[in-house]
Formats: sequence, structure tokens, C-alpha cells
Amino acid sequence: MLLRLSFLLFLVLLITNRLTVVAFLGCFQKPNTFHPGHRGGTLSNVNHHSFHQRLLRQKHDCDSHLSKLGITSLSMAMKVNIRIVGRKSSEPWLEGGVEMYETRLKPSNLQVETTWHKDNSALIKGVDMDRSKNHCVVCLDPNGLQTTSEVFCDKLYEWLEDGGSRLSFIIGGAEGLPNELKYTSYSSSGKQSQPPPMISLSTLTFTHQFARLLLIEQIYRATEIRKGSGYHK
Repeated sequence: MLLRLSFLLFLVLLITNRLTVVAFLGCFQKPNTFHPGHRGGTLSNVNHHSFHQRLLRQKHDCDSHLSKLGITSLSMAMKVNIRIVGRKSSEPWLEGGVEMYETRLKPSNLQVETTWHKDNSALIKGVDMDRSKNHCVVCLDPNGLQTTSEVFCDKLYEWLEDGGSRLSFIIGGAEGLPNELKYTSYSSSGKQSQPPPMISLSTLTFTHQFARLLLIEQIYRATEIRKGSGYHK
């Protein structure tokens, strides 16, 4: 038993050190490569992006091997909280879809949970609590920024980094977000605050319950884009 534990510890150190060396060497790679054949002599970050994807795939492979050996990942778990006005859907297909993506996200070291609020006042208090903990907060609104899945992937990890691996997405009720979250206003604590960034999943109209399912699918898609898997085509 002692011999097996020693071997597992040696394997962990070997893998983590390998990743450290790879990441260290990557710091010396030029992020942009000049392509004189392009019109105007533009710069391209193809090589840097390719290296970054290889590094992420190596980390994912190492985490998978460690998981098979019963060893959890050494990196800090990322958590996304979806705050939404209303109550849990009674439609099995909606909840089943959300639960499926929650399960699929676990190997990516990203935990997604949903917090239900009975009204806008409770929602605003929840947002104020997240802000007090320096968590990143992002609202969903039809008038928000529309992005591609690739851009959303980059923004997702930026938001997680800004919030210390903690991120909250805010979904309003049937009437949308309260004005207190859409404009510069006073929070429930009485202090003036800036509105969180807003994104739009589509110009089409969805129920807030269905918007939650769309959001978690895009979160899962972002993790697969990050890994370089074949899920996103």
C-alpha cells in the first residue's frame, strides 16, 4: 500500500512539473507571427493560439489520468451560479437538459448551480452579496452584447478570472431584469453602483426557464472549445 501511494505521489509531481515546464516555455513564444503575404502585412496569433490549445489539451489529458487513479485535480474549482427569478420548472425535459450539462461540466472542473429568487428584490440582494465577495456578475438581457460562441468562451474565462473563479449569471423573470440591474442605480445597501455587463443569447424571445437551458449549453460549449474537442464545429 505504501509503495502504491509513493508511486501515485511521484506521478502527480511528474505531471504537474511537466505542465509547469510547458507553460514556462510558452511564455517565451512570440504571441504574434508576421505574415508578409497577408494584405497590409497584418499580424496573426495562429501559432500562439495553437500552442495554447495544445497546452489545454495536455492539462485535460493529465486531469483525466489523475481522475482514473482516484486523484482530484490540483487546480481550484470554478463555480458558476445562475441567479434567476421564479421557481424550478415542472417540465421534466427542461430540468433533465440542465442536469445533463451540469454532469458533463464536472470533468472540466466547472460547477454550475442555480439559485431561485421569489422576486426582483431578492434577486438584487443576491447580486449585492456576490458583488460584496468580488464575484463577477453578468446579466442576460435582449439589449445586451451579442457574441459568437468563440467570443463567449473567451469572455467566460475572463469573467471567471476577474471574479476569483466565481461567476454569477443573472436571468430576470417574465418581465425581464429589474431596472436596478440595467442602469446606474443605488443597490439595496444604499450605495451607488455600476450596472453589471449584459449579454444577449439571441434577439428571439425565450421564456426565462428556457434561457437557463440555453445558457448552460453555451457554458458547456465554451469548455469544449477551450479543450479543442470536436463538440463545437
